[in-house]
Amino acid sequence: MKTFFFTAFICLFSFSFLQADPWDDLSLEEAQQLKAYIDNNPYIFDYCDCCSGQKETELLYVLSSEITKCSWNDKKYSVTVNAQKIALFPITNEQPQIKQAKAISGNTDYTLFMNYTFGFNPTSKQASPLFDMVDYERTRGMCRTPIDFPHKKIAKKAKLGKSYIKWWKKNVK
Repeated sequence: MKTFFFTAFICLFSFSFLQADPWDDLSLEEAQQLKAYIDNNPYIFDYCDCCSGQKETELLYVLSSEITKCSWNDKKYSVTVNAQKIALFPITNEQPQIKQAKAISGNTDYTLFMNYTFGFNPTSKQASPLFDMVDYERTRGMCRTPIDFPHKKIAKKAKLGKSYIKWWKKNVK
C-alpha cells in the first residue's frame, strides 16, 4: 500500500513540471520573426491537427499583432493578434472540409500558437503549422496533411469577401 501511495505521489508531483501543450512560449527573436511573418501573411487557421474531437475551424484575417509577455512563462514572449473572422469550416474525419465554407463575422483576440495556428506556406501554397513558417526551438511532424485555402470559387459562393479573393489570386493561385 505504501508503494501505491508513493507511486501516486511521484506521478502527481511529476505532472506539476509539465508544460502546457499549446506552444506560445517564444524567445524575443522568435516572437519578432513570428510578428513579421504574420504581418505579411495575415490569413490563418485556428486548427489543431493533432487533436481529436475538434468539430470546426475558423479562417481568420489578422488586423493587428503585438508581442506580449507569455502568460505562463515570464522569461518568454507570445504574439497576440486582433483578427477578423472570415469563415467557419466543419471538421470531419479529422480534416477541415474547405468546400463547406460558411462566412462568419466578428473580431477576436487570439494568441498565436506555433502548433495550433496554421499560416500560409509560400512553398506549398497551403496552410501549415506556424512552427514550419519561422525558426522555433521545438518542432514535430504534422499529424495531418496541410490545409488548402478556399479556392476563389468556394470563396465567392460562401461570400468570403473581395479582399480574400484578391489575396488568394496573388498568393495561392
